[in-house]
Amino acid sequence: MPNVEQLVKKIYGETASLVVDSCLKGELGEEQMRFLLNLLDLSVVSRQHPELFLLLQEWMDCFEDSETDKIIEATLLALDFNDQEAIKDHMKIISELINGRKTIL
Repeated sequence: MPNVEQLVKKIYGETASLVVDSCLKGELGEEQMRFLLNLLDLSVVSRQHPELFLLLQEWMDCFEDSETDKIIEATLLALDFNDQEAIKDHMKIISELINGRKTIL
């Protein structure tokens, strides 16, 4: 029976394969693929910025495919996962966009 670490590695590999396959099939753009692979690394390998995942969940809970959602997506795709300060700055921008939309609704 595989241990937890082996299961995590298997899920990680399968998820990465799905993301790459989706890009090769034209279902995702290269920019989106890179973002998702970086996000996968952030969650599984480095286990950093759990608040980013909470923010993504908050965004998905109110996603409407609006102009604001397109700005949020562009902000996410522009994230430099190697720059910790940029991640914090982008998260602040995204949070403000989400909260701004909530006040309009």
